[in-house]
Amino acid sequence: MKMTAKNITILTALTVVAAGCAASASHKSKGAHGGDRMPRAERMFERIDTDKDGQITAADMQAFAAARFTRIDANADGTITREERKAARMARRESRKADRFALVDVNGDGAISIEEMKAASGKRAERRFARLDTNADGVVSQAEMQAAKGHRNGGKHGGKGEGRWAKRGPVTLEDMQVRSAKRFERMDANKDGIVTLDELRAMPRRKG
Repeated sequence: MKMTAKNITILTALTVVAAGCAASASHKSKGAHGGDRMPRAERMFERIDTDKDGQITAADMQAFAAARFTRIDANADGTITREERKAARMARRESRKADRFALVDVNGDGAISIEEMKAASGKRAERRFARLDTNADGVVSQAEMQAAKGHRNGGKHGGKGEGRWAKRGPVTLEDMQVRSAKRFERMDANKDGIVTLDELRAMPRRKG
């Protein structure tokens, strides 16, 4: 069964499990920063360091901003609207969910078995599986995932997570490049004009 990003909703607990598996597979050593901070930083570093020289320069940051602008500006009119930002955010979120689902769904049949979940999470897998498998047929379907997610959220977080980026007015490429330059300054902790992976790992997460 071919998976599509649009029809997959992942339970938060499973998302954490799958993200942890991806981090473990891609990055053997997590270091002192631990948890999900290090994988997130490394993913971001890899995206921005397009020439793979192990460092991020101001030029890398500007190129990344330009590529991101082009990707979000769906109608290519030179301005990104709030609607375009929200659409891009949702597409990215659904793509990540699809990737995480596929990571656990090893045999690619569109459902997660207890064996697959146990292999992914180890501890507490059976209890999690029992909560998700509401019809007790031995597999967790996408519909059951979606139902569990809806029950967990209670419909309270529909607008949560948009952050300041999604609430801004129209943005031009120049606007994005200015913000990108400011972000580079924050990332470059020792002000040597180069951002290393360690500097990116050490950055606190911004709220909102």
